[in-house]
Amino acid sequence: MYHPRGSSYELCSIGVISLKALMKVNESHHGILQMHSVRDGNLFATIEYNITLTSKMCDALNLQRQKLTAINRLPSEDQEPISHSIFNQLIIDIQRSSNLDKLVKGDYAPSTFVCYELYDCDTWRTSTIPNNANPEYNSVKSWLLPTGINLHRTFRHSNLTVFIIEDQGNGGSERQIGYINIALYPLIHNKKISGAFPLLSINGMPSEASIDISIYWKCSCYPPQEHLLDNKVQCI
Repeated sequence: MYHPRGSSYELCSIGVISLKALMKVNESHHGILQMHSVRDGNLFATIEYNITLTSKMCDALNLQRQKLTAINRLPSEDQEPISHSIFNQLIIDIQRSSNLDKLVKGDYAPSTFVCYELYDCDTWRTSTIPNNANPEYNSVKSWLLPTGINLHRTFRHSNLTVFIIEDQGNGGSERQIGYINIALYPLIHNKKISGAFPLLSINGMPSEASIDISIYWKCSCYPPQEHLLDNKVQCI
């Protein structure tokens, strides 16, 4: 939400609509979105919204539901090997953050956890690390994803948004203090994403804080046209 100021405008509040809810509807989705101030993270406004789906979108969502149902019915790795021609495992390793005190007023050491939402999967969150400006999260999550052209197209143009959330400990009170958008494009060419990524503050400004993350495939993964030329799968 923006506020007009003369001939320009400034960002005053933000909110995020999760499209994961579309996986459970057939025609439309509506709800109430909470907008939070970019200055202090407090509730700024609420917006009622409605999303209407076209017939083509409904067909695509139905197909995706079938894929996710198939994934949920797969046996665990300990029982049977997974067919890497149909599925692959994406590893996301949230290692640590640095200088998180730069993201909060008062320069104190906040209690934080990290959360993100990948593809159509449920939101993942790490354990909370109390009162630490340089927390070691050491959270490794393996995601089983369907391979193919749909995943290729999604990763080609999408980002993984990773949020730093402060646990204020007041009856479950939480607030976002920083985030980073990580382009997933390298994954479609089987390249590992790894490094210390500078975090943005809640109002989108660069900060001195950072987060160390590694994202990679368990088995080699290439664009569909390349995969047809080389069906060999190398696992690490």
